[in-house]
Amino acid sequence: SGFQSQYSIHLIRCRISGRVLLREATLPGISLENCHLHRGMDGTRLALQGDLRVRSCTVLETVYLTAATVHGDVICTASRFESQTDTAFEAATAEIGGSIRLDNGFSSRGAISLKQAHVSFDLLCSGAHLSAGSDQVAFDGERIKVDGGILMGVIDESQEVLLDANKHPRRFEATGEVRLAGAIIGSQLNCRGGLFSNRSNRALNADSAQIGGVVRLDRALDSDGHPVLDASGAYVRFEAYGE
Repeated sequence: SGFQSQYSIHLIRCRISGRVLLREATLPGISLENCHLHRGMDGTRLALQGDLRVRSCTVLETVYLTAATVHGDVICTASRFESQTDTAFEAATAEIGGSIRLDNGFSSRGAISLKQAHVSFDLLCSGAHLSAGSDQVAFDGERIKVDGGILMGVIDESQEVLLDANKHPRRFEATGEVRLAGAIIGSQLNCRGGLFSNRSNRALNADSAQIGGVVRLDRALDSDGHPVLDASGAYVRFEAYGE
């Protein structure tokens, strides 16, 4: 608690059996790549001058960034977060100076919570697979403020189609409610080609949200305007299943 350093932390291919404790720490940046964290990470009120990178990692308990301040990006591309509780990633009221990337192969078991967080650029979730905990919430962005846009489909911020290892479209999939009630989104909400499923309640809840740009809930198009096709040759469309 309160650790300070003028140097960034860089860990590659590490296995950490205990919890990573960074409560109220102050650092230039943190980079974890291809690491295995058995007990999660507690970055409550963490202060970073640069990026937090947790890429291609497996984390088996909750990652906490509650009330953290990250002046750069939060990048969790291709990581897997799993929790025995209802929440896999908790970043309520966090201040993020860049973008949040939970995209392109990112997966979670347990909710992603960004309630009342502020993201200065984009929230990028295209190509992610999110599974709810027992409360049936896969993504909780209630009253989040995103100055840029939110992407939850099959297209990245460069309008390129995300592909898996077999060259098939990698779409956003959520099992459980995606909650954006009261959200303030500066530009687009793009869910083209996304799959939202919640058999017990709403699949996508954007009650009272303010969206400054276009809302896309349609089939995916590539950068040349051609429809994106799945492995069977069918259009990759926006789909939502819920009450």
